[in-house]
Amino acid sequence: MDNLRSLYVSIARIEENVDSMRRTLESVVEDTGRCHEDHEGRLRDLEKAKNIIEGKVIAVSAVLAAIVGYLTSWFSAVTLR
Repeated sequence: MDNLRSLYVSIARIEENVDSMRRTLESVVEDTGRCHEDHEGRLRDLEKAKNIIEGKVIAVSAVLAAIVGYLTSWFSAVTLR
């Protein structure tokens, strides 16, 4: 009878350990999910900032190209006179 009681106690301890591991894993999964969502949000913000910067660089490049084109045409017009 003591062996049976000891077996039940051992099974109860194992169940407690399994429940503890399950709760730990659930909290890890929850934390990982939050971190993943946070990471995705940061990536979206970085992508938006990158697109804004690229747009501004393209606009400045276009203005510089127009200025260089204008100056080139003006110099060639001046030198051909």
